[in-house]
Formats: sequence, structure tokens, C-alpha cells
Amino acid sequence: MSYYIEEPQTEPLEPHKVGEETWKELHKLADVLKTSVNKLTHKEAFQLFRRWSDDRLLHHNQVKPMVFYTIISNIIKHRKIKIGRSFQDPRIPLLIYMPSGSGKYIVLEMLYDINNEIKRVLRESINDVMVVFEIEAKRLNYDKKQRITDQALLGTVIRTEAGWLAQLGAEGTASVLVINEASNFFNSDDSSTKNVFPYVCEALDPIGSEANVVSKQLTGRPSLKYRTETNFILFCQPARANLTEHIITSGTLPRFVIIYSPVGDNYHQEVLEFRMNHKPITDDSDTRQLAVFFTTLFYGKKDFILTRQAEKQILKEMNTLVMFSSSDRVSSMYVKTAYQRIANMLIKMAACNCACRYDHKISDIDVRRAAIDYRATYITAMAFFTNFVRYVSQSRQRIYELMQIIEELWIVGHVGDRGITPVKKVYEKLAKDKKWNISERSIRNLLSSMEQGRFLKYDRGVGKKPGFVIDLREYDDDTYFQWLIRYTGEEIG
Repeated sequence: MSYYIEEPQTEPLEPHKVGEETWKELHKLADVLKTSVNKLTHKEAFQLFRRWSDDRLLHHNQVKPMVFYTIISNIIKHRKIKIGRSFQDPRIPLLIYMPSGSGKYIVLEMLYDINNEIKRVLRESINDVMVVFEIEAKRLNYDKKQRITDQALLGTVIRTEAGWLAQLGAEGTASVLVINEASNFFNSDDSSTKNVFPYVCEALDPIGSEANVVSKQLTGRPSLKYRTETNFILFCQPARANLTEHIITSGTLPRFVIIYSPVGDNYHQEVLEFRMNHKPITDDSDTRQLAVFFTTLFYGKKDFILTRQAEKQILKEMNTLVMFSSSDRVSSMYVKTAYQRIANMLIKMAACNCACRYDHKISDIDVRRAAIDYRATYITAMAFFTNFVRYVSQSRQRIYELMQIIEELWIVGHVGDRGITPVKKVYEKLAKDKKWNISERSIRNLLSSMEQGRFLKYDRGVGKKPGFVIDLREYDDDTYFQWLIRYTGEEIG
């Protein structure tokens, strides 16, 4: 993709900008779909997406909501989030750590499947071939690479008879750039790989007047400068990550949502059993329904506005996160170096929730929902630090292992609802494993710590009332209390 530029260059190029007439057609289609075809609410779409993911053998519960957010943020990234007088984009870049053989390509296939189905909806609904081509090329273009270089991201500037010509690199114009192995990006001694490091930081930096502007000074030629909207999804094997404090504090790592998705010793056996026994609960019509729902998100021209209540909620959520990580040297260092960017990430995720509601005002409820999903991945990031940095306490690892056991019990369900399990069922599960030969009081302390970190709701039970652990990703405070009355009303009188 090429752009002719004046000398000197004064304004950043916008390689992903879709023409005004194209947007009119897209908004018109999204409005029709929103009002007459798709009846899914945000919560229904998210739960359908999780079931749809399960049918594709994706066992990694932490990855599912972030893939959902990534799809939405890529769809709505023509809109901006207004904070005071400044703007930021809603892209959500992911850095997913998966051990070898644990299903990295399942995530990619999910992205491609839903992306291709969205393209099919557009082709069937819009008659103008050029309009469809422009949307596909600049909004739904996934580019998969093994490695990344500064020239591939930036491109270069050459002189022609018509003047200076900016030839942007293929990776710089990709809608979503997928890097299969990110360990080379973080640890390679190759100079071309090291050179790209600061440019990715620029491309993903949501802060300041030059937010997301990538620039490079060229000797004897105009500067190459443009505002990129390329999103990033990186995959990395933990054994090859070679995590150091330098990488944590360098500024690149905090720009991503870090998802560490480990697998147990019996993982492959579990997958085999799943494939043999699993009965699909979704079909092609569900894929279509999800694609139509995502297509409706092209609707709307307004920028997102962060309300005062939402701004206060952001501060509350960030303070909770800081308190939870304060006992851990490396995790507290990560939070301190990434505080502003984590806050921005929560705002971006809240904007996605707002977009699903077809509204432009980000509310405190949107922030709370985003914070719950972020913490679900944040605890896995802390487990990543636990495995690769010796300074982290053993209790943090126990919290993560306990969370894995509870999540399995949530999926099964014990009281008629997914995401709700009696505490006694947790104790019964732990009693079967010798490594959990610790006192019940210690386990209660771990559950209390997880509740303080807002990873779950720990209802201790009083008198005859049984205790429960509740998945906050599926039950907010209001629905939790409704559930409490429904299931324990007789016992608490």
C-alpha cells in the first residue's frame, strides 16, 4: 500500500482510514441488522461466544473473554474514547503465553472463523464490491507473521518522478498483526528485531498528543510518520520467554494484556477425552448469529465518553489492583510501571462493553465488568511471574492453583447455575490431592485473599447457611443477591 506525500510531511498518514461513503453504507447496514435481525444482548452474545469457543476445544478460560474483547475492539476502532480533551483508541493488544502443544492455533482459527463469517455477512448484504473490498482490507485484514522487523512495520520513503512516496510496510497496514512466536521479539540479539521494539511501543501508546503515531527519521529524506491502527496479538511459549525485570520495566510489556494460560500434566489426555465424548452445543447458525452481532457494532458515529462515575470507579479498581499486588515484589513493580496503561486498558474494555449496548457513554457498570474480566487474566499473569521469577511467594502460586480447581467446579455447576459452587465441594476436591494437605483455615485465608482481589465472591455462610464461591465474570453484585435470595432464602429466613 502506497501514499504520495508532500515535502515536508506535516500530518500523520492514516493507512486504515475508510472512505466516508463506505462508512455510510456500513452504518446503514449495521443499523438494519441492529433493529431487525439480531436480538442478542451483550451478555447473551458473550455466553454464546464462550459455548462456541468450547466447541472448538478451547480449554483456556482466561483467553476466551480477551479474544471476545479483541474482536469487538477491532470492529469499533474507528471510534475514539474521549477523556477530558484527549482521545484514545479502543484497540486491545494481547500477549498470550501458551505452552507448546496447548492449542495456540485454536485461538487463531477462532479469530479467522468469526472474521470470515463477518466478511460473508458483508458480501451478502452490501451490493457495492468496492465498498466491501475497502472494509475487508482496512478493517478485517489479519496478517500472520513469524517475526517482525522495523522495515516491515514502518516501510520506507523513496523519491519518484511524482515526488516522495511513502511505502508503508505490510505489517504497518495490517488490521490485526499476529506474531506466532514472540520470544524472538523480546529476546533476539538480531539488530533488525531490536530496532522494531520502540516503534511497537509508539504504535500501542495511548497516552499524549502523539498517541499511536509511529515516526522514523530518515537521512536525506522526509520522516516516515503515520498514525497506525494496527492491533497486535502475540503468542509466546513460557519456557522460551526468558522474562527479566528489564522487560517488565522497559515499557513494552505493560502495553499488552498479558494472558498466561498453563496446562496440567493430564492436559492432552483431557483433550482426547473431550474429543471422544463432547457433544457440540453450537452449530453454523450460532457462528452466523455471532457474526451478525459483531457486524452491528459498526453502527454509531459518536465517540465514547467516560462519565464522572466511571472515572471514579477506575480509581477504585486500580487501588484494589495495587493493594492485591503489594505483597509481591515483581507484580507490584509491574503494576507501578504500568499503572496508567492498565487504567487505559480497563477504559478500552469498558468502551467495548459500552459499544455492545449501542451507547456512547461509558458507565461505572461498564468499568466494573471490564475490571472483573481484566482480573481474570491478571491473576494468570501473576502466575506467569510466579513460575519465572523466584522472588514471588509460594502463596501466590497456591492462589492460582486453587483458582484453576474452582474454575473446573464452576463449569460443572452444583446448584443449578454455572459459576456457583458450594465451598464444601471445593474442600472435597482438595481432599483428593495430597499436595493440598493444609488446614481448612489456610484454605479459607486463600479464598479471602481471592475475594479481596475480586477474582470471586466468597460467601462464608452463617449458621445453617452454606458457603459458596461465585464467579464474578458471570454474576455482578445485583444478580448475586438475587441468586442468594433464590437459593438460600429459606435457610436465612
